[in-house]
Formats: sequence, C-alpha cells, structure tokens
Amino acid sequence: MNFQTTEIANQSNICLDILTPMIGTSRVLSMSAFIDPLFCLRKVILFEPMIELCFFASFLSTPVLFYWGMQHMITTGEIAKSTHPMINLILVLNKRFGSFLRGKFQRFQTASDKVFRIFHNRQNKLKEVVRALIMWIDYIDSHENHESISIHVIAAKMELVKDDIKSACGDTSIDFSLFRLSLFTNIVMALGITKSGQHQHEFFIPIINTAASNHLLNPRMNENRDYSHTGGQIDDDSPIGKKRKCDDFVDKVFVGENIVGENALKTNHWTLVENRMQTISSEMRWKKYTRSLVEVCLCKSVNGRSLRKKDVFIKNQYIFRLNSDGKPQVQKFGPQHKWENVFSPMH
Repeated sequence: MNFQTTEIANQSNICLDILTPMIGTSRVLSMSAFIDPLFCLRKVILFEPMIELCFFASFLSTPVLFYWGMQHMITTGEIAKSTHPMINLILVLNKRFGSFLRGKFQRFQTASDKVFRIFHNRQNKLKEVVRALIMWIDYIDSHENHESISIHVIAAKMELVKDDIKSACGDTSIDFSLFRLSLFTNIVMALGITKSGQHQHEFFIPIINTAASNHLLNPRMNENRDYSHTGGQIDDDSPIGKKRKCDDFVDKVFVGENIVGENALKTNHWTLVENRMQTISSEMRWKKYTRSLVEVCLCKSVNGRSLRKKDVFIKNQYIFRLNSDGKPQVQKFGPQHKWENVFSPMH
C-alpha cells in the first residue's frame, strides 16, 4: 500500500500524504496521529495547556485536521505563545477551512464549533475542566503498583468525572461522554503524563454502547468486519490474529445470551462484562488477563458502518502503544526504528 497525496478538505489546496488501511485493533494508527504532534510539544508548553489539547483531541472523529493544525502552529511558533492553545487551534482551523467542511475528513467541525462556543472568552470554565481532568489523572496515578482494580470502581469514577466536566462546561449538551473520557485517558497514557505501570491496563474497559461493549454483550451485532485485507494467512499471535480469534469465540460462545437495552444497565452489568472478558482471555490462552488486550480486540467498527471506513496513517508520524508492563512506547517513522520508552518531562 502506497501513501496517497490527499486534499484534507475540499477546495482547501492543503494536502497530506496519507495511508488509509482497513481499521485495525483499536485504530492505533489514527490514535497515534492525535498523539504525535502533542508528543512533539512536551518540552515546549506547560502542563495545563497540554491537558487542554488532549481534551480537545478526545472530541474529534478524525485526526487529520487536528494533525495539520498542530503542525502549522508548531511551525509558525504560535503554539509556544498561546495561553490557551486549544482556542487558538480552533481559530486557526476555522480561519483556514471555514465554518463548514466538505471532504473525506469533514467530521471535525461540529465538535470544534461547540467547544469554541462554550470556552471562547470563558477561560474560567476551561480552567475548571482542566482541573477536573488533572484530578482524574491523579486518581489513575494513585493506583500505581495496583495490578487489580475493581471494574465497578473504575466505571463509577468515570461517571463522576464525566459529570464534573459537563458541570464545569456549564452545558450538559456537550458531547463529553464516557467514550470521550476513555479517549482522553488513552492519549495522556501514551504521552507518559500518567505514571507508567500495570495499573494502566486496568482502565481500558468496554464503555456502554461502544462497539467493544455491544459486541461482547450482543454477539454478531457487528457483522461488517473483514480480515481479507491481510493478504493471506493470518498469524494467530499478530494483533489482527488475536482480534479474529476473539471475535470468533465471542460469536460462537456468547450468542443467544444477549444482554441489551435496559438489562445492560442493571447492577450486574460490569460483573457480566468482567466475567466475559476473563473467559475470552482464558480461552485465547493469553499469558495474563489484562483488560486492555481484551478491550482492543473487541473494539471494531460500529454496527452498520461500511467497510469502506478506514484507519488513518499520515506520512512521517510516530506510532504509540502501552507495552505489557504498562509503559508507554513510541516508534518513529521508518523501518529502521524500534520501539523506545516514552519519558515525559511533564510528569
């Protein structure tokens, strides 16, 4: 597969070299495109502005305009001078692309308009949101050296954090859901903002109404997966191989035991989720049960979404992961590079 020079918004005359492979495990390429420019800024901006940008990235459905806007602000030096870089980034993108976008990556605009409307000239609100997110980071860090954390406790805490953030925004219609909080958590972990360790894997849980949760509780709900793009035999130990085996097992064993609708919200919901995730891990004969591995293997395109939907990888971007020890790692662009540990100067 070759990089294609792609106009990132119709009539923008701005192009990036982009690969659009089939959606893989947990969309690691697209997530890395959010993380890459933030990673470059770790020694340039202060802690609170970095949290702002992680917060904004968690709202977006595609990283492409975010990636371009961040690179533009880094190149021009605007980012280092910004007290609130999130607001400046939205201004830059709206000025360049207008208030309505058409094209392959247009799903940026709705979120950015709402965030700008809430926080523009309301810096105190933004500070309250950042404060709530820092408290969430501190909560994750408080579990350092804890290899087992109750899924009920994590889910309940995430609900409280989500409600705190919506309250700080002063607008309950803002789309900061548990899913958005989980994306934020992924981003700050990859950047090394949270303390590394096994405990980080515990915070990857299948959020209600996401693809991972729906597939676990309602087998065969997502029938649009396709592994044919791998071009031949799939290695069972590869990410796609693990994903395929996990899918096949869920559809075979749990079908007929669907838990949907109101039943999914009963008090036994998270117990059922944990039990099924542990069953999957045991059946797959994975060396150790970690929520993160099961969750990313369950995660796939949502029900009814076309197989034409793709992951995104931008030429020269870095990719990121948490290794088995819960340490964030980065791999630079090019086959000559290996995984390196992330050491954050911000922690």
